Amino acid sequence: TVPQVGKEIVELYLGNNAILDLPEVWLSSNLHQLKVLELRENKLSAIPDNIISLVNMERLDFTNNDIVGIPFEMGEMPNMKSLLLDGNPLRSIRHDVLQKGTVAIMKYLRDRMPPPSSTNGGSANGQLSAMRSEAAQAASSSHELALSKKLEFIKKNASEIPDEIWQSVSSVGVTSADFTHNMLTALPTRLVDIASTLSTLVLVRNRLSGTLDGLNSLTQLVTLDVRNNQLTGFGDMSSLSKLRELVFSCNRFNELPASLYQVTSLSVLIASDNRITAIDADSLAQLVNLSSLDLQNNDIAQVPPKLGNMQHIKSLQLAGNAFRVPRPAVMSKGTSAILEYLRDRIPT
Repeated sequence: TVPQVGKEIVELYLGNNAILDLPEVWLSSNLHQLKVLELRENKLSAIPDNIISLVNMERLDFTNNDIVGIPFEMGEMPNMKSLLLDGNPLRSIRHDVLQKGTVAIMKYLRDRMPPPSSTNGGSANGQLSAMRSEAAQAASSSHELALSKKLEFIKKNASEIPDEIWQSVSSVGVTSADFTHNMLTALPTRLVDIASTLSTLVLVRNRLSGTLDGLNSLTQLVTLDVRNNQLTGFGDMSSLSKLRELVFSCNRFNELPASLYQVTSLSVLIASDNRITAIDADSLAQLVNLSSLDLQNNDIAQVPPKLGNMQHIKSLQLAGNAFRVPRPAVMSKGTSAILEYLRDRIPT
């Protein structure tokens, strides 16, 4: 059975147990702040529909259970960055989709959601309702921003953030900025205006390319998400002493950039779906707080045995690479088995 946990818990690791189910009342009780839930190597046969109530969830690991179906509504979980489902007898998702990683899985689920039920009342009533909704939203936006401290400028197809947006947040104390699905080609220069309070920065699906410079001024960052761009590197990151989570899946990195190893506070590193060819175990060893490393779907030809010494890693994802060792039989056993396998092959 699942344990009772406190309301403030953010990460929960329950892998390698014999958990049979996730009670809906457990999911809806004290887990609203949860961002990471690991349930690999258990005996789960289903995922409850109300898993979608965990709106802050970023990483879900259901690897190697007995799950046959998954709620399609999970495709709209707004903050999901890593959804791991390998090693389950799934009937609702094709194997080739699973191999493509989280972005493809989420899209697959969204595409299969049932259409919303139609409402009666005619087009005039519908237009009036929409107008009222838009007006109410505009009237309350400033108040909501002041309360939430979250700046959201999403799906605007903008190449720069308008000055009025920065003016509206100048005295708010913004802690989170989300510029997903725009056309930004560089880090917005006026981020420095909110750098003293900004802890989360999301730049997913923009047109960032080459080396991302300017990060070093954002000294309070805890989470940085730059998925789905065309980046190949990061500039100086030596001042990011609070950064715990870095996500740059679906970019064009050929290697883990040297500046990354300056960030010894990192706990979560997600670099799947790039062009990374090698793992520098000696440099990675500097990341003493790293608990989750995702390098799936890259071009890694060899896994260095020294990686096995990083026993503080609780989740290691390496599927979809070119290496032949460790063999799939070892990989399917999970992180602990992979690390032990690697350690046993360190030359003495």
